[in-house]
Amino acid sequence: MIAKVRMSQQRIREWYDYFDGNVFISFSGGKDSTVLTHIVHEWYPDVPLVFCNRSIANLNDALKQVMK
Repeated sequence: MIAKVRMSQQRIREWYDYFDGNVFISFSGGKDSTVLTHIVHEWYPDVPLVFCNRSIANLNDALKQVMK
């Protein structure tokens, strides 16, 4: 598990540097985008989130998750 996290961190750094910090996170409120947000915001807390989900009913749940 640690190896996967470190690989993800390396790819995030490369992605951030390649685009000179002009990036965002597509956030649905699900497990994957929540974990990605956590990892990215450890180093780059100013990277904005863009809520993207097919069901607007999930918006309140997603906001609650983000505010934790």
